[in-house]
Amino acid sequence: MIRGLGEGLFWAVFWATLLLLHRRESALPASWRPAWADFFMLAAALPIFLALAALTGRPLLAGGLFLVPALLLYFFNRVKVAALREPLVFADVQMGRQLFFFPRFYWPYIPLSPLLAGATALAALSVALNQVDYLLSDQTRLFCAAVSLWLAWAVYGADWRRFPLSFDPVSDGQRYGLIGAALISGLWQSRFGLAEIGPQVKPSADGLAEICVWPGHLRRPLGKAKPHIILVQAESFFHLRRLFPDLGPGWTDNFDRLSAEGRSGRLEVAAYGAYTVRTEFAVLTGLAEKCLGSFKFNPYSLAAGTAAAGTAIGSLPRWLAGQGYESVCLHPGHPDFFRRAQALPNLGFRRFISAEAFRKAERYGPYVSDAAVLEKLAAELRSAAGPKFFFVITLEAHGPWPPGRLKGLPKDIGEPLRGVDPDGGLAAYARHLRHADILLGGLAGLDLDRPLVLGWYGDHVGSLPRGWELAGEQKTDFLIWRRHWQPQVLSRPIPPEQLGALLLGALEENHAA
Repeated sequence: MIRGLGEGLFWAVFWATLLLLHRRESALPASWRPAWADFFMLAAALPIFLALAALTGRPLLAGGLFLVPALLLYFFNRVKVAALREPLVFADVQMGRQLFFFPRFYWPYIPLSPLLAGATALAALSVALNQVDYLLSDQTRLFCAAVSLWLAWAVYGADWRRFPLSFDPVSDGQRYGLIGAALISGLWQSRFGLAEIGPQVKPSADGLAEICVWPGHLRRPLGKAKPHIILVQAESFFHLRRLFPDLGPGWTDNFDRLSAEGRSGRLEVAAYGAYTVRTEFAVLTGLAEKCLGSFKFNPYSLAAGTAAAGTAIGSLPRWLAGQGYESVCLHPGHPDFFRRAQALPNLGFRRFISAEAFRKAERYGPYVSDAAVLEKLAAELRSAAGPKFFFVITLEAHGPWPPGRLKGLPKDIGEPLRGVDPDGGLAAYARHLRHADILLGGLAGLDLDRPLVLGWYGDHVGSLPRGWELAGEQKTDFLIWRRHWQPQVLSRPIPPEQLGALLLGALEENHAA
């Protein structure tokens, strides 16, 4: 009698905990979430629980083991919302391996104390449950396995397109819950994603996708005089005066000077604090994220997936290849981060110069310095036999920025930042952005055998320390520059897919007659 009551209490607490978490886990206010949305959580939970019961033969232990990934999911969701202002999405589950392959990019943001305390409590619970649990019969275990497989097949085979998604993580999370939105999004992507999106993004005759937003008059062929083109995706870059209005000289001099000589403005990027690849893909392809479905959260999964299926993606490098350019990506990071090694060739890049080429390069802080990037790029351009397009992804300013990150390194700065700890994370971030400005000036001053068109933009604003939140935090800064060009400051921010049009605008005088 007592054992039955205890078991009943356990299951009541178990399912009540899951339902409560499902109702509250988004860490964002739910504007509307119908009661039937709990069905999505049950559709994901039951096959997994039954599979664990079949494997262990102990139902209470299976319940305890199931709570481990469920609570971890909700815990990481809270961490992400706190750091990046966005709930977990299906793409985060896909990229979960990066937590372990590239830990320095993720673990410093994760509070370890509650994680260790929770893991210890769950381990103790599992041990206790194993002591009081009972064994299921072989027939019951086979039944659990069969029902688990049937439910998994039914969930996968259902027509989830009847549940519309906006592919906005906040609104979808509010409507279907964290698990529901991820489940529908993941099933849509795995079953229909490539078939629906792939044909829309494939290259047309000129190398760009039909749905590319760049105007047709900018896509005309170039003549014989072709400049080198450098487009720099500057890690976590934004104009420092947005945070420090009274900033003195020596911090942003090159960006200010080149902005006054070219086209400049704000870039309204898709994320805050992370997700470089969203901005990167839009800039390189001219494809708006609304056209990508769930691939918008990690567009390089689309690029890698279409590559595996033998389908290319229309892009700026592919268009330039048709004009006689060799397109090269230069990035001192690991080639497998965001699956760039698979994705970039499918975007038309002929070469990818990555971490191996920078093995002995100078570092400033934990990452390869911007000075080393400038040195490598200058050497490549000096040996160039024809027109080159270099897409450069810097790394020096990548977070996190804990206190003491640059301790012991020379403070090669002029006027100090007011109200900022000189050894704190924000001061380190600012020093990295100053080095980015030096890189920008060095690129503009290169002595080359042909003219230069130079583009520069920030992929996202870094996840700033508390107390230093930035107004317009999803806006970075950009410029497009070439010598003797009509300057213009854009009055309104532009989305990243429009930046390529400005870059092509700098080539108008090179169009064939």
